[in-house]
Amino acid sequence: MTYSMLQAITPSNGQIKSSLPFFLDQSNNLVFISSVEKLAQVEKAKLLAVDKRAPGQYSRDYYILLQQLYWLRNHQFCIEEFKLNPYWRVALTELSFHRYADFGYLCSNGVIFHEKLQQSLLKEYTALKYDDFIKPILESVKQQKAVFKRYLDKHKQINCIFMDLHFVLDNPVKMFREEQLLKVARKWLGRLHQSSYFDARLTDIHWRIVKSLKGYYSVQALIYVIGEKKEYADLITTEWGNVCLANGYSNSGLNYVLERHCYYAHTDMCSFWRKMIEDIHVPLKIYRFESEDISFKWKKYTGNI
Repeated sequence: MTYSMLQAITPSNGQIKSSLPFFLDQSNNLVFISSVEKLAQVEKAKLLAVDKRAPGQYSRDYYILLQQLYWLRNHQFCIEEFKLNPYWRVALTELSFHRYADFGYLCSNGVIFHEKLQQSLLKEYTALKYDDFIKPILESVKQQKAVFKRYLDKHKQINCIFMDLHFVLDNPVKMFREEQLLKVARKWLGRLHQSSYFDARLTDIHWRIVKSLKGYYSVQALIYVIGEKKEYADLITTEWGNVCLANGYSNSGLNYVLERHCYYAHTDMCSFWRKMIEDIHVPLKIYRFESEDISFKWKKYTGNI
């Protein structure tokens, strides 16, 4: 099978842009998850190389997978420091043959590559290893849902805030120091804790620092403030910007803020928040970064609930 036989499939299908994403870049993470799902289908013999309806052509999903894996191979130097899911690990091992640096060669040998890939996935018991890989993430989701449920059951209405706040250096020649990131995050949390805005309000904060494949760090926080609907996000992001400026970071980062008021009888909104908790953990089922100072595990800041 030659590359010319594949022209019926649009080359852009399934491709990932060369720029690497921020941690919560949904479009890229959906493609990453898609690659894992397709590799799992290869392992189970549910994704075949050749399209049964069009002999001589690859199946559309397999060709998309080849594009995804080719991208992965060409960016593996960016992701060596991350803990990768077992499916990617096996695929990268199979792609290590130097001739696969040429996408045309990979396509022209796609059937052989498919056979070797499936054999390796089965030999490594990859599905079992993936179950182990995502187990701590599923447990984290379970714990955060339990926190939300406990507060909702007890207090009946909560202001729920999720934040993904990026660290951006104010000088391009500087380098990130992970221990410094922790100090900045704790200073920000300390300011929130001391703010008069939260006086006499029951508040709880869970936080962590995550790292994207591009090397960007962000602090994520789940903040719960008990009581009637009130907007807190502007105050919280203002404090973040002030702390960043005071510690050598820019306050112009691309921050993501989601604020909702959950009332126990508003089942749709409560379901939305529980789904949001699942969604912010999705990237960690693909890759995650851990070091002495950085961990995907949530930390609880001093609260009063």
